[in-house]
Amino acid sequence: MTDTDHILKCKLLIEIIKEEPPLLDLTSARPSIRFKSPPLIPSDDTGDDDYPRLSPKLLKAIVNNIFPEEKEEEREDKMSGIAIFSSVFEGFSKIYHSFPSEKTNAALFLSPCFGYYTDHAKENNMKPGVIDSLGGLERYLASDEERNAKTITITNPNNPDGKIMKKDYMDKLVNILKEHDIVVMCDEVFCDLLLTEEAQKEYTTLYQFIDKRLQTETDEAEKKKLSKLKDNIVIFRGCSKRGKPGIRVSYGYFSSTLLDKMGSNVADVMSLPTNYSQAIAALFLDDSNVDVQDFLKKQIANYREVLQEMQNHIGDLNYQLQDRRLTQSVELLSPEAGNVCLLDFSALKGFSYKDHNNEDHTLETGYDVTKFLLEKCSIGAVPGELSYIPKGDMQVRFNLAMTKDELSEAFGRIQSEVKSLSFVAARSSCSGAFIDRDNQLQRT
Repeated sequence: MTDTDHILKCKLLIEIIKEEPPLLDLTSARPSIRFKSPPLIPSDDTGDDDYPRLSPKLLKAIVNNIFPEEKEEEREDKMSGIAIFSSVFEGFSKIYHSFPSEKTNAALFLSPCFGYYTDHAKENNMKPGVIDSLGGLERYLASDEERNAKTITITNPNNPDGKIMKKDYMDKLVNILKEHDIVVMCDEVFCDLLLTEEAQKEYTTLYQFIDKRLQTETDEAEKKKLSKLKDNIVIFRGCSKRGKPGIRVSYGYFSSTLLDKMGSNVADVMSLPTNYSQAIAALFLDDSNVDVQDFLKKQIANYREVLQEMQNHIGDLNYQLQDRRLTQSVELLSPEAGNVCLLDFSALKGFSYKDHNNEDHTLETGYDVTKFLLEKCSIGAVPGELSYIPKGDMQVRFNLAMTKDELSEAFGRIQSEVKSLSFVAARSSCSGAFIDRDNQLQRT
C-alpha cells in the first residue's frame, strides 16, 4: 500500500466515524503499541535466521516469575518443565489431545469461567462440564461420570469477576481433588494484577498452597495423595494480561511426571512465538527490573482509578434511576485482581427500547443489555451468560484498560439512552442454572 492509499483510507475512516459515535470497545484491552522498527536484540537470543528458538533469558525469567519463593537450584530443576506458546489455549489443546480419543472425555470448569474455555474444549473433542460449586464438583467426581473427567480448569484470579480464591476454599478444593487422578489446569494470567491490599497479602497459587500443606503434613498416605495432585498441576500464565496486550507470549509449567503420562516432553508441547516476541517478553517478565516494577504499579494504580471513576458514574446513573422511582440500583461488582469487572444491570430488567428499525426490545438478560449498549450507546461489552455466572442473567463484563475520559464518554452515552427506556412487564427468564452460548440449560 502506498502512503497516498494509506492517507486516503484514513480520511474515509474519519468520515465514517463522523456519521455516528465511534464504538467504545470495553470488552478487552486496547491494542498494543507498534514499534516503528524492531528493538535491538542480542544475536544470541534471535539466531541467524527468522526461525524461532527458545530464548534462555525468557526461560529464566519465566521460572523466576512462577517460582519466586524457591531456591536457585530448585528453579533450575523446574526449567525442564517450562513450555512457551503464543496462547495458553495452545497449551490446553496439547493436554486435551494427550488423552486417548473418546467421545466421553470430559473437561471440567469451575464457574464462573471465561466463556471460550468450553467452546475450545468442544473444538478439541472434549465434553465440557461447568461446575457451579465445590459441592457440585464433589458429587460429580463421586458419580459414575468421574472416570470421564480428564481435566479441570481452575482460574485464580478469576476471569470474569476478578475474585481470588480464599485459603479455606482452596483447602476444601484440594481435599476433593487429591482423591482423584485428574489434570488440574491452573489459569493464573491475572496473578500480577492484584488490585487490593488484601488480595496482595492473601493471594497464593494452588501449587504453592499444596506445597505448604506438604511441608506440614505428617501422614504418609496423605503426603502421597498431595504429591500426586501437585504433579498433576499445569500452571498457565501470559504476558498480555500484565498490561501489555501486544506481547503474545504465554507459558506453562508441566511436571516431569505429568509429561511422562502424556507421553510427551516439553519440546512436544511448545509452539514458540517469534524471537523478537520472546526477547521483549524476557525483558518484561524481569521482576527485578525497576522499570518493570514501576510499570506494573502504574497499571494497577490506573485500574484502581478507573474503578473509582466507574463507581462515581454508576452513582450518577442510579440517581437518575431514583428519579424514575426505581428501588434497585446498577451495581459494580468490584474485582480484587485483573483488568476486567462485572456490572449488574438488574435494575433495568423489564425496560424496553426501540432499535434502529423501530422494533421494541425488552431487557431481560445480559445478552439484551449488551445488545442495548451496542445498538444505542455504541459500546462493546460481554454478557455475563458467556462466563456461566450463576444467576448472572443481567451482568455485563467491562474492561478496565481505558482512560477516565473514555469511561466518562461511555457512561455519558449510557445515561443519555437510559432516559429513553420504557418500562414493560418483564417476561420470565431462566434462573438457577447456567445458560450456554446456545441458550441451552446446562445442569451439573
